[in-house]
Amino acid sequence: MVVLVGLTSDRGAGERSDLTRIKKWWRGLGGADFVALPPPTRSRYTQSDGHEDAAELFAARGITGRASFAYWHWQSHAAFDRAGALRGPLYLHWGGDHATVAAGLGPGPDGYRLVGNGPRGAFELDRVTATDPDGLPDPRDEAGVRQFLDRIGADRHGHAASPLTGPEERWLHDRLAGPIGPVTATGPLAATDPVTATDRFATALELRQALTPEEASRLLAAGQEEYAGRPAAWRGWWPVLNALLRQGREEAWELAAALGPAPADTLAEHPSPRALDALRALVLAGHDEAVRAWFRTYRTLHEPDPYAAAQALCAELPDRETAGAALLGAVRTAVTEEWRTAHPDADQELARSAAALTAVRLTTDDRLPRLLRVAAARAAYDQVAHVRERAARATGP
Repeated sequence: MVVLVGLTSDRGAGERSDLTRIKKWWRGLGGADFVALPPPTRSRYTQSDGHEDAAELFAARGITGRASFAYWHWQSHAAFDRAGALRGPLYLHWGGDHATVAAGLGPGPDGYRLVGNGPRGAFELDRVTATDPDGLPDPRDEAGVRQFLDRIGADRHGHAASPLTGPEERWLHDRLAGPIGPVTATGPLAATDPVTATDRFATALELRQALTPEEASRLLAAGQEEYAGRPAAWRGWWPVLNALLRQGREEAWELAAALGPAPADTLAEHPSPRALDALRALVLAGHDEAVRAWFRTYRTLHEPDPYAAAQALCAELPDRETAGAALLGAVRTAVTEEWRTAHPDADQELARSAAALTAVRLTTDDRLPRLLRVAAARAAYDQVAHVRERAARATGP
C-alpha cells in the first residue's frame, strides 16, 4: 500500500469512502437475468463460497434456469482499508454468462474504472486517476501513485521488472530526493501497513539496479533511526541492502548481520566468500531457512555439482533433522531444475512426475550422505504412489 504524508485522496468514513460509494452503486445493479450478490461477510471467503451463496439466493427467490451473477468475497474485500478506502483493485468474481455479467456490471460507478479480464478472469474495479503525457501521476494522488507502482513493478517477488522510461526513472529519483524522513509513514494506514511509498520507490529503482549510492545511504540512515534496536521489523530493507552489496560497500555486511536470517537469499544473489561465511554462520546458529542460500552460494563459488556440494556441506551441517530436510530440499530443487533445463518442452504433469521421481530415487543415491538419504526417504513417502500411478499409465520407456 502506498502511504504518503499529505497525499490527496477521498479517504474517510461515510459517503466519502470508496466502500460506501461502491456499495451504493452495487445495490443498484441487477435485472431479470443478472444478480449482484450482497456484499460479503467472513463466511464468503472463497469463490466456491460465492457460488454457494448464489445457489442459496436463487433458491430463496425462486430463480430457475441458468442465471448470471457477480460478487466479491472476503479475500477480495481486503482491497479496502479500515476507513473503507481502496488500497488495490477490487476483484469482482462471477458465474453464468460472461457477456451478461459484463452488461449487468456496466462501466462501474462514477470515478472508478471497471476492467474485464476475459471469460476466464475476474473483473477489476479501481479508482480513475489522472496522469501527465508521460503516464506519470501527481505525486500527491495516493491512488495514482499506487497504480503507477503496480504498473511498472515495485515488488521484488512479482513479475520481472520491465525497463523504465527516462521520465519514469526521474520521477522515482525525485521522490527520494532531499532528506528522507522516518521510514514508517504517519498516514492513516501507518499502524497496519508499514511498507511505505518510500520503500516501493526504492524497490522499483533497485529492481533495475538504479538506486544511487547517495539514496542508499540516506535510506539506510533513515531505516536505522526508525528501527533502532529492532532492525528485523524494517520491511523496506531489501533495496538498501541489495544496493549496498551491488556497490561493494562495507555497510552491507553490518546491515545483513543486524537483519539476521531475512537477507539469506539476497546474500546468495551476490555470491562471495564473505557471503558464504555469513550464510554458514546463520546455519550453524540454528537458522535452517538459510540452508538453501548457503547451498546455492557454495555451488556458485566452489562446486556446481549438486551431489558433491551436498556432500561437502553435510559434513558441517548441524545435527538437526530440519537442517537435513532443508539441505535435501535444496538438492531436490537443483536436480529438478537441471531436469527442466534438459526437457524444456515437458508439460506440467510430466514435470510433476519427474520431481516426484527425484524425491524417490534420492533415497538410494549413493552420491548423497546417509543423513540426506534418510531425509529423502521421509520426503518420498507421499510421492511413491504418484510415481507408481504414472508408471502404470506410461506406454513408452
